[in-house]
Formats: sequence, structure tokens, C-alpha cells
Amino acid sequence: MLSRFLLADSEVTREQFQRFMDDPDADKPQEWQGAAIETSPTEQHPVQGVNWYDAVQFCNWLSLREGLTPCYERTGDKETTVNNNEYDAWRLVPEANGYRLPTEAEWEYASRAGTSSVFCCGDDDSLLDRYAVYRADRTEQPASRLPNGWGLFDMHGNVWEWCHDRYGRFGSETPLSNPNGPSDGVLRVLRGGSFFTYAPDARSAYRTSSNPDYRAADGGFRVVRTYH
Repeated sequence: MLSRFLLADSEVTREQFQRFMDDPDADKPQEWQGAAIETSPTEQHPVQGVNWYDAVQFCNWLSLREGLTPCYERTGDKETTVNNNEYDAWRLVPEANGYRLPTEAEWEYASRAGTSSVFCCGDDDSLLDRYAVYRADRTEQPASRLPNGWGLFDMHGNVWEWCHDRYGRFGSETPLSNPNGPSDGVLRVLRGGSFFTYAPDARSAYRTSSNPDYRAADGGFRVVRTYH
């Protein structure tokens, strides 16, 4: 069984992320280059160009802002990405009640919303444009398409969404219920496809990965809380 969790119904917007970056007291990335205004033209569009570490720091900031216990803490170690960049290593605090990135299992469970079909709207893409922004030149504002059966918007398309998990293949030793990612490795999981991708990459089951320091032009995230 999955732990009970509360997933944001929409992706983090430019406005929300900019509030974080504008907070003089925030523990935040120093090298973020700003919003991708060409493809997310207003503050109400999803933020893009954030890497996994940026998303983790946003989660901690939002937790503190709302009087919650942050879910991430530095381990005191460093980790080196494929690009040979060195970053602080972070660990998840299981007992914390703040915001974090969804696990890969949580993300897919929420995306499917009780369905077993390829998309939340069926096994082919005939209805997908009603639910997803894909094969497009830019993002749309969150909730501009229909939600899935659980009221979650843009689980297919708009921007790729970072998950907490490290990327690895699920093997015979992996639990069938609530599988966890590997405990080591550099790459982190991305889910959901983006405005730039075609339908196959927006499937509920489709999984890919990226270097955690990569700020993709079509990469964003949404947040989750464990429901204690």
C-alpha cells in the first residue's frame, strides 16, 4: 500500500517559484537563470528550467513558509553529476510533514487516477488534447485542460515533472506495491511528458531520467505532502 499523500493539483508556476527566489532569507540556488518566457510567457504559466536541486530547495522553502517541517536535509556529503558538477547531497526526512517531490510510484498512481489505460482518458490519443498540452510550441497555464478523474491537471504533458527517486530499472526484487527507486546512482526520474513531446512520452507509465543538475527548457515539477 502507498502511504497516504496529498499531491498538488497543478504544476508550480513561474509566480510561485519567483516568490521563492525573491525571498532574501531563502536557502535557494544562486545560479538559476530565470524563467523561460518564450515558452511560459506569463507568471501564471508553469516554471521551467529548474533542476532537481532547485525543486528540493523550493519544497523546503514552502514548508518553512507554512510552518511545516522541511522534508529535505543536507547529508554533509557532496555528489558529482555526469557533467562533473558538485552539489550538496540531500536526504529525505521520513517523519517530516512538509512538502517534497513525489516518488515515482506516487506520481504514476496519481496520474492513472484509478485507471489501467495508457492515458487517464483511454488507450489511444483521440481525446488526449482535451487533457494534455503536447506537440505544442509552448506551455499553457495549469488547469487549461481537463483534469483526470481525481481532479489533477496536466499529469500528461505541459512540463516534465521531477520525482524524488533515483532512476533505475525495476527488477524481480522490486516490491509490486509502492516500489522505491535505487539507493544510489546519479540520474533522477522525470515523468509526464511536456508540451514539446508526442503522445507516447506522455503515457502514465512512461518514465525517463536526467542529470539532477540539468535545467531543461521543458522541465518543471509539482509538490506533494505525506498525509500523517
